[in-house]
Amino acid sequence: MRVEEATLLTLESVDLKNLYIRIQRLKNGVSSQKPLWRHNAKLLRSYLRVRQDAGPWLFTGRQGALKKRQIQQLFTDYAKQAGIKGRSIHSLRHTTWKVICLDLGAQQKFPFEINLLSSWLPRHVTWILPINSCT
Repeated sequence: MRVEEATLLTLESVDLKNLYIRIQRLKNGVSSQKPLWRHNAKLLRSYLRVRQDAGPWLFTGRQGALKKRQIQQLFTDYAKQAGIKGRSIHSLRHTTWKVICLDLGAQQKFPFEINLLSSWLPRHVTWILPINSCT
């Protein structure tokens, strides 16, 4: 998911009971409903229990919905605090996908997990999935 797509998420976009998230895609993408992994649902539940506001947006700050630039700056600040240099939130998006693919490949879960993986890929790159590697 792109940063700007995350800023568009509302509380209604997330179905924690049925483990789905509705994503409004940008850049000529098709908006759709995607599976929400249990671990992510657990983190979202924890976040929703402690958040301070009652607005409709999922990710908020002191002045309403977080903006793309705010999230990018937060990532940069946290990366700096952690001693990570030369990375952006966009590179995290790609790194996360690669780690998931490598992990599933190492566990020999291909093609069992193919449907889950393909549900998260943009349509124009799903052709890579029949290959037993995502590198």
